[in-house]
Amino acid sequence: HELLLVQFTTGATTMGGDSGSPVVIWLSKTECTLAGMHVAARGGIAHVIPAWSLMRAANYFSNADDGVTMEPVAIA
Repeated sequence: HELLLVQFTTGATTMGGDSGSPVVIWLSKTECTLAGMHVAARGGIAHVIPAWSLMRAANYFSNADDGVTMEPVAIA
């Protein structure tokens, strides 16, 4: 399993309760991308589960193979 280590560049930090929050990385002043889900931070470094790992069905189902898909459920 992988973790991204993201360094804060503005001196900012995270707080208790931030785990599970989306981590967005700005590519330019007008464009950003989803990096993943925040799980911890220490010393100005955020530990992030990568978005590509969150989207892989086999990470959630022990008997899943690469052909398994997850689909959103409509909320009525």
